Amino acid sequence: MTEYIWRLDSRNYEKIKGDSSLNKMLFASQRSPEILDNGTSIETNFSANVVLALISKIAEICDIADEVSYTIK
Repeated sequence: MTEYIWRLDSRNYEKIKGDSSLNKMLFASQRSPEILDNGTSIETNFSANVVLALISKIAEICDIADEVSYTIK
């Protein structure tokens, strides 16, 4: 998701990276990082529950929470 945000809107990407809780989870972990096109390492090994929490937090930071919905079956 952050690769998409980086390509679409680097300003929101910087907001996400600037959030202390997201920064620790996404950008500071070294468990199994992937490298984005911009050279940034990002953690990708999360449970489904954590992914949903990350999506929710990112939507809030990007001011699109009212436009994002998801369903788990």
